[in-house]
Amino acid sequence: MKMNGTTIGWLIGSFVWCIFMGVTAISIGFGAMYPPMNYVAKPFVCPNGQLNFQQSVSNPLPGTTYTTTGWSCRNPGADTSTEIDPLKMGLYAGPIYGLLLYVAGVFFWFVLATWSAETLVGKVVRVGLTWMGILALAFIIIFPLWPVINDFIPGATPTPDVVSFTTEVPTVAAPTPDVVSFTTEVPTVAVPTFEAPLPPAAGHPTLASIAQSKSLFSSSNAVFVDTLAREQYLPSDYARPGTLTFTVPLELGRYQLIWRYGWCATTSAILADNLQRIQVKFTLDGEAVPLGDFALADHQANSGEQCHDWYIALGPWPVGLHNLTTRITFTAALNDGNADYPAGDYVHEYTVSVPH
Repeated sequence: MKMNGTTIGWLIGSFVWCIFMGVTAISIGFGAMYPPMNYVAKPFVCPNGQLNFQQSVSNPLPGTTYTTTGWSCRNPGADTSTEIDPLKMGLYAGPIYGLLLYVAGVFFWFVLATWSAETLVGKVVRVGLTWMGILALAFIIIFPLWPVINDFIPGATPTPDVVSFTTEVPTVAAPTPDVVSFTTEVPTVAVPTFEAPLPPAAGHPTLASIAQSKSLFSSSNAVFVDTLAREQYLPSDYARPGTLTFTVPLELGRYQLIWRYGWCATTSAILADNLQRIQVKFTLDGEAVPLGDFALADHQANSGEQCHDWYIALGPWPVGLHNLTTRITFTAALNDGNADYPAGDYVHEYTVSVPH
């Protein structure tokens, strides 16, 4: 193998191409399908903290689902988190994968150029490298598509074993030839059930700290009060002052729910202007909950809108009925970039029932 200007040019061009593919195809492309791939960027984007990938699914309006994803670096000492731009993650993780791709490519090229195809060893090496390349290409294609392929594989989801029990009753010879069979039918009596109304709860659900609320909010176990409500309203119902009531059955009172209100606008400037005209008040079982107890979150929705959330985790829940009221007051008419909203009080009342 001889090194000349053409060979050096190919090596430089291949290096640039591999870095580009590492950022775009591997880190950003495959990383969107399997985010843990980009954890290799931690020493650069979050050297002294805890790197977290957060994905939260919310229903700000009944019938509407938003999925928010993002990276953050948590500082355990100060208990604060800093959001990381996904493009920044790609620019750090991509070159690492690009360099690995370049090293693998150069290795294949070097081996193929070194061993002559005319010798037995050269043929074996070439065949082996060819199959390795085919397997690597198949892995690259199948890996991101595996969740889809898995749905079409018969028997991919194991079914539980069904165990059949057969009880054999021994036959006892009667002392006389005459056998008399008696059959007794027990009538089925329908027993009426009475569901007594639940009384007001004797106590309030526990209010989580801001740190605990943030931890639950960013986890996959987050459940929001409004997602459990039986009632559904149209977006137009939320666009005018008035009171909307929600019934929330909670079968197990030990669960924690997130009580939240959020407002979104098309741009950050419009959002900042809207928030100056919005006042939010939360009341739990007749007692006001200070806004200082609520965690705050600013994020970008999948639609591209800029959002601001107030939220807190509640639970466990004592048995009985609980009343949650979110009162949003627009001190002046406003526009979120999509629609106009008149001034007034927008009230959301939730009745959470926790049975025995």
